[in-house]
Amino acid sequence: MRAGFNELDGNDAYELLGVRPDASPDQIQRAWRGLATAHHPDRVTDPAAKAEAEERLRLLNAARDVLLNHRASYDDARRPPEPAQEEIIEDPSDIEDPWDMATAGARRPGPRTTTVPGPPPPARV
Repeated sequence: MRAGFNELDGNDAYELLGVRPDASPDQIQRAWRGLATAHHPDRVTDPAAKAEAEERLRLLNAARDVLLNHRASYDDARRPPEPAQEEIIEDPSDIEDPWDMATAGARRPGPRTTTVPGPPPPARV
């Protein structure tokens, strides 16, 4: 994914905030506000739990930023790549020879002629 999405540490922004992919910006903001309030590090007194709460809040903030400011790019990056289209060749004679394709126009049938610069030949009368 893109550099701005690295802050999510591989987490899904929609799952972190508990919203659906079709959520409105207002729904995203409300979900973030509720989770940020509930998981804010200032509400925790235990030092070990405080570090976890700080990490959780960092992820929530990153998810909110991505979904409110970079959503189209994020959604494009989440979309699985389309499978490669294969061409079905029913008649093997339709396959072009790579050698013929590489040398196309290199030789022309018929006698070889060259033009030498110089004065024009004398006119016949």
